[in-house]
Amino acid sequence: ESENPMLNERGAQLIGQTAKLNEPITNGSGRMKIGDTTWRIKGDDVKAGTSVKVVDYDAGTLIVEPV
Repeated sequence: ESENPMLNERGAQLIGQTAKLNEPITNGSGRMKIGDTTWRIKGDDVKAGTSVKVVDYDAGTLIVEPV
């Protein structure tokens, strides 16, 4: 086993992190920047400025919930 089993799974490494949305989540999807990467996200519709937590990762998309 590797010392870093999620080394090549960047999305999975983000589970548990929180961030503030620069754009709203509309119709269940949106985009969010974490670090230097902009990610596709899914979750409940919320306004820009809402803090969200990454709770899962699925095929290149982060699943988020409001904090």
